[in-house]
Amino acid sequence: MKQNNLFSEEFLEELQQWQEFVPQEFFSWLFKKLGIAHRSIHLKNHPHDKGNGFYRRTLQIGGISFPVEIARTRHEKFRPFFLPPGNTRYLPEDYQNLAYSFLLGARSIQSAFLALKNSNLPINHQYLEEVIKEFVNYLKTLNSSPLPLDLAAVILDGTMILQRIQEGEEVREYTTYVAIGLSLDGRKIILGIYTFEGKEKAEHWQKVLEKLVQRGLRRVLVVVHDDFSGLLSLSESYFPGAEIQLCTVHLLRNAERHLSREYYLLFRDYWQAIKNSLTYEEGKRLFEALLEKLPQEMGFVRRIAKRKEHYLVFLKYPRELRSLLRSTNIVEGINRKIEDAKRNSGGYFHSERDRDFRYGILAKELLEGRWRRANWKYRRVAHLLRQMFQERFSENDY
Repeated sequence: MKQNNLFSEEFLEELQQWQEFVPQEFFSWLFKKLGIAHRSIHLKNHPHDKGNGFYRRTLQIGGISFPVEIARTRHEKFRPFFLPPGNTRYLPEDYQNLAYSFLLGARSIQSAFLALKNSNLPINHQYLEEVIKEFVNYLKTLNSSPLPLDLAAVILDGTMILQRIQEGEEVREYTTYVAIGLSLDGRKIILGIYTFEGKEKAEHWQKVLEKLVQRGLRRVLVVVHDDFSGLLSLSESYFPGAEIQLCTVHLLRNAERHLSREYYLLFRDYWQAIKNSLTYEEGKRLFEALLEKLPQEMGFVRRIAKRKEHYLVFLKYPRELRSLLRSTNIVEGINRKIEDAKRNSGGYFHSERDRDFRYGILAKELLEGRWRRANWKYRRVAHLLRQMFQERFSENDY
């Protein structure tokens, strides 16, 4: 067979243009052309068959992995000569999803590497390393990128985790601090996922709030968190124009813990009416009536009496937003995912890198998944939020 029956002059001219090339791009181009050439021979030998475009898959030569458009036909089972044996087609996203499943299913990154040696998967150690690096860097970028100047709300909560220290077998207690933002147009934003060694501490919350301010956040309508000691005063100092909403889910939990069953049932019934109040003033009146019926000598009762305004802030906002603003449930949803990741790792994270890899996947799945669009109820009242924001803050109020 003559050379120009396989490689046209156009192909040879294009080949000369690759004197300076990026290997992946060159191989993608070359193997596509080889597939087209092989298909042209096949079609000459099978006149009843027809070309049918291309499908995408990934090939690997040594350590170089590259995407290729593979020529195909409509009727015959045509297969270009350079494809390895087997029928499985792996697209680039298939590799990534396979790597996710492999890594997330393993108790640690190290155990995933060990298991890979005994498997016949179309991924190698280097590819897993690249996937891990991608998500570790994703979290690092997330925690350091500039933030919006203005937000409708910031929601804060912490969760305890166990993690193996850098060297050795010792497992220690750490706390992961999560900050979620609600934009004025109704989108949920992960502002940061920070982890510090030890139990939840006010000094660690101070570091988290400092980071948010350093990254550009200034004006917030509402800051939502639980009644952790010292956090209320920190929120007021870092976001002086914000109203502080204390989590009402934590309030009910604490009421059940501290009150007798009789008083707790009374508290729960009153709270249901408070939650459904039409106005802030009505809710405040009901809360005060409830406090009068509770034992005044109890420390729990005295504490919530001092903070009653902070439990009712959500009533000042449109009804469509109240369920979002009255508790830390948004962050607790992330905390549950962190707990699942910890459980899948055997009850503790095996390293900082292992933890950050899993946190990176969690964050990316939310931000590029269901959190990409604003809640439809939120969008319906976004204009009211902007009006409230303009009334509270001036353009020069930073």
